[in-house]
Amino acid sequence: MDFTEIPYPTDIKLRIANREWAKYHGQEVNTNEPYPSPLTKEEVLKNYSFEELDKIALETITPMIMKNSLPQLVQHLMGVCKDDMEKLRIIFRWVTSPKLKEINTDNSSPETVGYEIKNLFETHNIISLFARLCRLANISCHIVTGVDKYLENDGTNKTDSLQMIECKWSIVKVSNKWYICHPLYAWCHGYLKLDGWTLLNSTCESKCSQNEIIYKYTETYFMSNPEQFIFRFFPDNPKNQLLARPLTMQEFRDAAKMNVAFFNIGLSILSHPRHAIETNKANNEIIFGINENFDGDLSLQLFILSETVNNDKNQKMTMKDSPEKTHYITFIDKNRARCVIWLRLPFPSQYQFIIQQKETILCMYSINYKIPPGANVQKEKLIFPKVASYNMGENDETRKLNFYNFNPQT
Repeated sequence: MDFTEIPYPTDIKLRIANREWAKYHGQEVNTNEPYPSPLTKEEVLKNYSFEELDKIALETITPMIMKNSLPQLVQHLMGVCKDDMEKLRIIFRWVTSPKLKEINTDNSSPETVGYEIKNLFETHNIISLFARLCRLANISCHIVTGVDKYLENDGTNKTDSLQMIECKWSIVKVSNKWYICHPLYAWCHGYLKLDGWTLLNSTCESKCSQNEIIYKYTETYFMSNPEQFIFRFFPDNPKNQLLARPLTMQEFRDAAKMNVAFFNIGLSILSHPRHAIETNKANNEIIFGINENFDGDLSLQLFILSETVNNDKNQKMTMKDSPEKTHYITFIDKNRARCVIWLRLPFPSQYQFIIQQKETILCMYSINYKIPPGANVQKEKLIFPKVASYNMGENDETRKLNFYNFNPQT
């Protein structure tokens, strides 16, 4: 059964392809090789509760355990596990704990846990340590090499430029099914840096240094769903995508810059599956699907290419303190399962639009607002209407401010 004819993929299309693949192949699968994941993380873990297991994993990070060997550590952790899934969880939760940073490992002897942790903070090679712990627990773990579509501008000041860095993660086999785990990104993260771009306005309250590495556990990288993971990470071997309809490198490059967290909070791709948005209009909209878990708590940031602000007219338009400095408004329509963002661009230029939840970047779009030579530019009323929360569409305020024809197109 060939799934390559499926048009430009979204997370929903990729999950459907995996389910159809599983129905077609049934039990006739070589489980020794990576194959498409038939179930989502949520389906696999619906009967598991890891609260007590996670607590034990964190309590095992002590100065005393640092004197043990890795086999002794694994033997200790395995003593509380009922099956391979619990073994995988307690290893992953132990190795990705921020508490490791609090342990003094300066005088650790070679071949001890403390020595391995000291080496970990010198090299950040957490994937190698995770794989060794899995193998000691008799869990198949393959190290995957590939690239990360890094959510950072590369300094070229082009909306179509894309920063990719070499990256390693793992796929593990539990009960003859393969899953994706990314211990490094579950363990720590940095912050976005956009050189050459000017922040127009923001609802994000993050005050962390751009160069700071934050050690904070992130659940989204434990058993990530492959149809979501692929929008950020591309393996060298297509089999390691765990997808029935694998993406090509060109599709990966074109796809929207999305983190796994985007999907985990209840969002899905609808209107803009590609990261580059070409437009000749000041008013634009981006539409996401939402599920019952979505709480509507989004933070937004709009950046403009700095060199286009450096004239008096544009500078006044972008920097003055007035209602026009509001560049976006978000509506949630739970009846139609839609999250709609209205985006107003002050003048033709290049933009970066970042959507976050608290400190976590969910996705990032590169926007090129360009008026074709010789085109008649229609003057638009660029002040957003004041509307009640969760209220969409035309009302007295929208009519007053000339938003007659700017309703979400769902």
